[in-house]
Amino acid sequence: MTSEAVSTPQAGRQARVLATLGSRPGRQPADAGVSPERIALTLAVGSALALLPILGTTTTLCLIAGIVLGLNQPIIQAVNALCIIVCFPLIPAFVRLGDAL
Repeated sequence: MTSEAVSTPQAGRQARVLATLGSRPGRQPADAGVSPERIALTLAVGSALALLPILGTTTTLCLIAGIVLGLNQPIIQAVNALCIIVCFPLIPAFVRLGDAL
């Protein structure tokens, strides 16, 4: 009995998926024709909109801004989600500022 590699449909499918992803799947947004300037704009707009003190609206605002400006949606939504960490500690400061007004 010889130990030859058995070709299965699953192995062929995995090879096609890996060939499609390329050697650097984490770099796909930059390699997909998005310029560094557009990525920087996406990061800036996403972080600016994500720090608004009205919880629950930032996702919609980022979605609308991304569509209108033609920005990369996965990047802008990831920045929005990461900026929530910064937004929660600022809520008491916003409340105190609102009381002072």
